[in-house]
Amino acid sequence: MTVVGNQGTGKTRLIHELVPTLAQNRERPCRVFHGAAERDGAGHPVRHAALASLLRESLRAAAGTDEASRLRFAHRCGP
Repeated sequence: MTVVGNQGTGKTRLIHELVPTLAQNRERPCRVFHGAAERDGAGHPVRHAALASLLRESLRAAAGTDEASRLRFAHRCGP
C-alpha cells in the first residue's frame, strides 16, 4: 500500500494508527517502509527523494554508498 496526499491531510496520523494494527496480525506479517519527500534550499521538490529515502530505510543504508549497503542491496535483489 502507498499513502500519498497533500501536506496536512493526515498521512502520518493514518500510518501511526495503522502500523500497530498490522503488526498484530501474525497470519500475514508485513514490513513497513517509510519514504519522505524533500525540498531543496530554494523550496523546489527534490526529484525521487521519497523513493531514495524509502530505499535507504529498507536497506538500512546511509546516504552515501558503502560496501555493506551494496551487499545488502545485492542480497535483497537476488542474482
